Amino acid sequence: MFRIFDGAKTAYHNLLDWDLSRELARLVLPVANYTEVIWKIDLNNFFKFYHLRGDSHAQEEIQQFANAMWELIEPKFPICCEAFEDYVLNAKTFSEKEMAIIKDNLQGSWEMAKYGLSERESKEFLEKLK
Repeated sequence: MFRIFDGAKTAYHNLLDWDLSRELARLVLPVANYTEVIWKIDLNNFFKFYHLRGDSHAQEEIQQFANAMWELIEPKFPICCEAFEDYVLNAKTFSEKEMAIIKDNLQGSWEMAKYGLSERESKEFLEKLK
């Protein structure tokens, strides 16, 4: 079996020697071959990637990849990651009709202090309900 990998590696290097791009030359490598990824990305695009690929509906392998990337990013940008989790990953969106139900059921009850909202967050919340 390892001879197959050796042959594929030789074919890959031959294609590179013939000035074929690495992306095209990789076609001869088996699926089980490990590759190295070097990726440049900003936090905004990383969060968009993670939102899609870290989701439970994504393919398991890409979820694992996204979670491994999260483990590298989170220690370096803990405040940004916390905000992303709070405002995107753990946030919910409501339709106009759902918002009407929420407003009707609150009936003026605004006990926000017990939820740990800052004054700014409280104002933002109230603005959303107008």
